[in-house]
Amino acid sequence: MTEGVIDSHKRVPLPLDTNPTSYYSAPVDDLQEQKMPSIEILNTDELAEMLNVVPRTIIRWRVARTGPPWVKAGRRVLYRRKDVDAWMEKNLVNPVGEA
Repeated sequence: MTEGVIDSHKRVPLPLDTNPTSYYSAPVDDLQEQKMPSIEILNTDELAEMLNVVPRTIIRWRVARTGPPWVKAGRRVLYRRKDVDAWMEKNLVNPVGEA
């Protein structure tokens, strides 16, 4: 290796007495508390199972734009649980009571 050239692929081992948390700006416990809130995400198969329909029905609803809102993540189609719940509430049909 030529003098003055830095080998960027060279791995430097950490000293054994080094505390791993000192490499972060916050202690590990604080980092765990800063995680994003959990959002329940469903794929087409999971949503179909939840609604007790075949996955093809979910796809038909999506093509006709009559089903719950979805998110495209690359090639994946995902459904947020809160959007599915809101869609179900919006499509709730109350039976007519007898007079």
